[in-house]
Amino acid sequence: MIIVDENIDQRTIELLRRKNYEVYAIRERHYGASDHQIAEICASLHGIFMTFDINFAEYLFAHQIKGLSIFVLQQTPPSEDLQLLATAESLFDEFREKIGAYLVCITPKEIRVKNA
Repeated sequence: MIIVDENIDQRTIELLRRKNYEVYAIRERHYGASDHQIAEICASLHGIFMTFDINFAEYLFAHQIKGLSIFVLQQTPPSEDLQLLATAESLFDEFREKIGAYLVCITPKEIRVKNA
């Protein structure tokens, strides 16, 4: 499952769904939820959490939620959003199967992975 933060736009959510990913969209189900509430949701669902917010990603990572990989798409011009999404997609299967907690930062030039 891919859990997407409310800062991920609807176009991206729909694109992931069209590609047959199971998407749990915070903006559709829990818009305005607190960081703590979203951490609880992630702990109950597991999978991959995708966001643009590095600070929130670090907050989630600090909780060491077993079975949750956090993908941070570093803010870029909108024209590069699809490039970052394609990079994230290429990593989904690898991190969906991992048991530990991971923080994956994706920029147009690099991928950084931090393991708990």
